[in-house]
Amino acid sequence: MAFFRGSFKLESSPMRYLFTLILLLISTACLAQSRLQWTVSERTPTAQANMLRAAATDASGNTYTIQNTQDATSFWLIDRFFAYDVHGNKRWEIVNDSCFSGCQAIYHLVVPVDNDGAIFLGGYDDSLMNRDFRLRRYNLDGTLRWQQDWAYPYMSVRPLIARFSPNGSLVVAMVNEVNPVDGDDFALAAFDTTNGTLLWDISIPDQGPVGVNLFETITDMEIDAAGTIICTGNGGNGLAAIIRNYYFSVSPAGSLNWIRFSNGNLIPSSTSRLELDGLGYFYRSHGQNGQLWLQKLDVATGSNVWSLPYTHDSASIAPVDLAFDGANPYLLFNYRYWIPDSSFSGGHWTNFDYSVYKYDTAGVSVFRRDYLSDLDSLAVQNGTGGAVQIGACGGDFYVLSRHALDSERTVLAINSFDTSGTVRWIDTTRMVMEPGGMTLDAECNVYLSRSDWLSGNYVTTVVQQFSDRLPTSLGEYGAETLNIFPNPTTGIIRVTGLFPDWMQVTDLSGREVYAIAHTDQLDLGALPEGIYLLRLQFGDRSHCSLVVKNGHRR
Repeated sequence: MAFFRGSFKLESSPMRYLFTLILLLISTACLAQSRLQWTVSERTPTAQANMLRAAATDASGNTYTIQNTQDATSFWLIDRFFAYDVHGNKRWEIVNDSCFSGCQAIYHLVVPVDNDGAIFLGGYDDSLMNRDFRLRRYNLDGTLRWQQDWAYPYMSVRPLIARFSPNGSLVVAMVNEVNPVDGDDFALAAFDTTNGTLLWDISIPDQGPVGVNLFETITDMEIDAAGTIICTGNGGNGLAAIIRNYYFSVSPAGSLNWIRFSNGNLIPSSTSRLELDGLGYFYRSHGQNGQLWLQKLDVATGSNVWSLPYTHDSASIAPVDLAFDGANPYLLFNYRYWIPDSSFSGGHWTNFDYSVYKYDTAGVSVFRRDYLSDLDSLAVQNGTGGAVQIGACGGDFYVLSRHALDSERTVLAINSFDTSGTVRWIDTTRMVMEPGGMTLDAECNVYLSRSDWLSGNYVTTVVQQFSDRLPTSLGEYGAETLNIFPNPTTGIIRVTGLFPDWMQVTDLSGREVYAIAHTDQLDLGALPEGIYLLRLQFGDRSHCSLVVKNGHRR
């Protein structure tokens, strides 16, 4: 397969030699540097929006997504379920009811059952417009195992988090509305995973002061080996200027063991997180009285073992996430600085960078590291960027972060670190809308799911897998079958011989400048003249080639 077809003049032998050397080095580096294994994207051809509602990956690497679409002509809405195996091959697609407004079935969560399908959770309006809680369990091959509706005794409920209990039941943390005056309350329910029937539910009465109703929501939930449920969350009333951070315990049978809270929080508590250590304790990150804290607490009583405040010199900090590797908690937060200047506002914020603090079980610091991304050196300093999520696996940890290259372009970075906090590798992908979510399977493969614009103005959903291993090349036979032309080009490039799932174009610094999915053609007409690196993805195999952009398309 020839890399270039057409006229591209290299006037001297040294120039030809240099160009050939660059071609070989960069084409080899394409696979050596990137940890992207595969990319899949889904866009309904007649839909003007394909928004990702939820995604989850099981320990075996099966990924399930919920996509909400809207038809460009009728404006009807529909939820679709997708399943992919560990290699990115689509297992199945399920199309649910469609409607113009007030959809009968709207799904919010998906919970994989390891290598045995998944349970999808949402709401359902019956023929009398009564709102029910709906559960659907699908097998690994996409067949429906069961469907169950729960006619809950509240005005409304919405699932937030779901975890499996050691006894096999599914525990769902929800926000419910008992009545218009009381507002939202903490609520949980447990369901039998063999048939979806309700085992128990609990609504915790409003915890606000007398005469003040709080709007309460659960932000994280874990279940220990005995089936005890630990939750953290927040409650607030803006008119009364009250914000509270809560943590509480619920028994395996659904009764409240204890509940505790802290007052006077001036830090947003929507990022309050918790992790169990498996030894009768849990770690919790939260804000209190304008200060950020990491706590170790007793599962049985909720009593405090130790509390550590954390700061970052004069920077403004924001809590992000908490992870536990089986021995140590990792605290993730963003920080930025206010820089005075002569502008009308008197200054500007630097972009967010992030820190990871690692502690031992006694609360002693193992390391505190700042990660200043080189990507931010290209960015306008306007307070954007920062870490999004952290996960631990196999003694290492992974951070998902976002970085604004300029006012229009943002990249996502998947950062891999060893147990000492040293960077192992960093890979990047594009972000146009939201960063989405990161999950890890048992082999420490990283899965990134999000909504994005990849072709025209249409929104699509994207799932990508990154790994410690280097991606597999297309192979000799596939490379010989593939044709990429014209090259050089003034704009349009076509791919024949094989149909790519994903195409990505980067400049020689590695910065993405173009990406598109499920097409055999790309248009580089808007790019400046120069040499670019084209990466093609075919399932779990990749191919790289240099392309030359000459002039402007006539």
